[in-house]
Amino acid sequence: MFRPPKFLRALLLPSVLSQNTSPASRGGGTLDSIRTISLDLGDTFNIKAASTGTSDSFANFDGSGRAYPAEYLPKFSTFEYNGIQFTVPPFHEPSAYDAIRSDSQVINVPGNTTRFHSFHALATSVWPPSGSASARTGNLVFEFDDGTTATTEILVGPWWSMNPFDGPIHTPFHYANTTLDGMSVNHNVTSISYVSTRIPNDKPLKSITLPVDTSYINFFAISLISVPGDTSHTASTSDSGTGPILSVQGVRSTTKWFDDTNPGSRIQRIEVTLANLSPLSAPANTSWVTSPHTITLVSPNSEIETVNVGSFHRLRSNDQVVIPVGIRNSPRVPPGSKIKVRVQINSDSGFESLLDHPSASTEFEITAGIPEWNDTDESLSTHEIPDWYEDAKFGIFVSCITHHRPQSAVIDVENDTILSSEAWFKTGQLFLVTFIILNVLQYSRGRSQQSPKSPIREASETRWLPT
Repeated sequence: MFRPPKFLRALLLPSVLSQNTSPASRGGGTLDSIRTISLDLGDTFNIKAASTGTSDSFANFDGSGRAYPAEYLPKFSTFEYNGIQFTVPPFHEPSAYDAIRSDSQVINVPGNTTRFHSFHALATSVWPPSGSASARTGNLVFEFDDGTTATTEILVGPWWSMNPFDGPIHTPFHYANTTLDGMSVNHNVTSISYVSTRIPNDKPLKSITLPVDTSYINFFAISLISVPGDTSHTASTSDSGTGPILSVQGVRSTTKWFDDTNPGSRIQRIEVTLANLSPLSAPANTSWVTSPHTITLVSPNSEIETVNVGSFHRLRSNDQVVIPVGIRNSPRVPPGSKIKVRVQINSDSGFESLLDHPSASTEFEITAGIPEWNDTDESLSTHEIPDWYEDAKFGIFVSCITHHRPQSAVIDVENDTILSSEAWFKTGQLFLVTFIILNVLQYSRGRSQQSPKSPIREASETRWLPT
């Protein structure tokens, strides 16, 4: 399933925090369970996204009569993705609106006394008749109980595209506009995206203003992660700086391997999303994590073993990090098996003693092992972009090779030798050799940093915010 690379995902969680110059936090914090609150959007729904068929004239998701097939959308009242619980809109009520066409609507937060760590939504973007399928941006405005506001930009994928841009909910087609499209059914994969961004969590949230109408962003569900402890204006124990409040938001299976020279012992990449729910206003020297911590996954019946230990050394308050952990299946567990795992966090100051906290015993379901690919939509939809693209390293370089002539060349229109096939072939050879050398050097550098003495290697973290 397609996921935007890091430099795009960074737009989803912009930073307003400064670098830490205070003494390091050395553990002694709390491991807390995620508290998800789903907002009631019923009175704000203004369009019908789910259609019962080609004769359904009520459904009109994109403003031009196109809509999702209702039979492929979630049928239960809740939907979970990445550890977040969402309330499913009334997709299967033919006469009920089930989505919001964003137009600066104000969504009030019940109570006005709760502080929140992050915003999560099921949403997608459409485009005007003169536009085309692409990710679109829009601004969310968070208003707090003291009258102050914070604005953040979100990036939302298109509801369908000729390019792979799947979301956590997807359908094999959508109902089209016969007049505009020349067809009643468009068989391109159609999806609903997941969007997340950070909320300054040091004061109670009053309301959320959705993007303007020209953003062409539609929302299905919105959930918020709350800050634990006191829900009033008075300082809680975490405000006074008793330590970081770490919380495992989710554990996600991937269909990617860690680099390994032995194809027979491939190591699957599992991603753990860890949040520090400490308030933004808490003292940095006690609420930030700035000491080495490791993450391992443990299964009740030893179905898997952690081979690449995840690690993080720094996690400030009101922030989160996605940490890769490498696992390998037990010989008795076939690839693709569904199993339960617990997340174990250790530090150099005994943070593992907090694993007795009730939230530490929470189990997450993962798909252990990567099954063989086949030519079905279900199998291909789990495909993910490789790490070199996710890290945005060589992808742009390759694009320049294949699409651009040398910019320093002087072009003679009457006798343009640089455009000859022979010249292009030689230029391509030069760039290809350079590209291979760079990759070999990068690979050798990475291998030289690994210790051959230990069978368990640390996997470096991937974080949404710079530290």
